[in-house]
Formats: sequence, C-alpha cells, structure tokens
Amino acid sequence: MSKRNAALDTSFWINTFKVSIARFLNDYFDLFVCQAVIEEVMYPVDVLGLLSDGPALFDTWLQAGRIIRQEPTQAVDWFDRGENYATALALERGYHLLIDDAYAYHFARSRGVSVIATPEFIVWLYQDGRLGYDKARSALKQVQIEKRQRRVGLVALRLLAQRRGEV
Repeated sequence: MSKRNAALDTSFWINTFKVSIARFLNDYFDLFVCQAVIEEVMYPVDVLGLLSDGPALFDTWLQAGRIIRQEPTQAVDWFDRGENYATALALERGYHLLIDDAYAYHFARSRGVSVIATPEFIVWLYQDGRLGYDKARSALKQVQIEKRQRRVGLVALRLLAQRRGEV
C-alpha cells in the first residue's frame, strides 16, 4: 500500500485521537501540518497550561518527524485560520485534506480538493481489517462531526459488514 500525502487539520487530529485511531495515520499518510494547525492543537497546553494526551502525542510525532511542518504560499480566506492554511496547503501541493469541519470539508471538496473525514477513515480501517465491526461502529458514534457525515459512515460500514456476513 502506498502512502498518500495529506494536509492535517485540527478537527481530524482531535477526532482520530479521541476514538483511538490516530495510531494508524502514518500507515496511510505522510502528514503535513501548518503552524496555524500546530497552534490550534497545542492550545490547551501552550495557552491554558492543561496537560492533555492528544496534544502531547501530536507534539511527540511532530518532534519525531511523523508529522512534517509545511506552510502554503498563501492561505485561503474561507473559514477558520487552521482550516484555511490546511486547505491552502492541500490545494497548492495536491495533497489530500484530512478535515472534519463540515462546511470546510464540503467547500474544499467543491473546489476539487480530495477530502477525507474521520468517518471515511474509520470505514477504510474496517475495510482493511484494522478495526473490527464493533470498534468501527463505536468510533463512528463517538466522532464529533456533522450528523449527516456520521450517518453516511454508519451506512457504509453496515453495507461492508453485510457483504462480509458480519451483521
């Protein structure tokens, strides 16, 4: 399996960490991140002084080179700062965009960006046998995402499981 280049947005990192699937990201993607996203992910630690496992793992990966810092030439001005920079990086470099914010997801997709949300990644992990049906279903129910995107993921998961005779 060849890995894909992907610009990482804060929302995708938070969700994949929350449902314990962040560990699979480097198996599928070479991850690139902008300073704006780094600041958003690290905000609880750097600004609020809170100890948090998600930012700690992110920082460990960043220091180890599992996530690579890269900036776009010019950010778009569509949504929040991190989303704008991650989207611009994906557009400029032809990367996939890993993002869960519904409006930014759909808008970027309408602009020709290859966009992947956490529910799609969960279904992909199930399809590849990396997650069992129950774990994938549970993860889809926990993801903080637009209801429609969650529902699409649950339907896709169920159809795959039915084809496999697992439900």
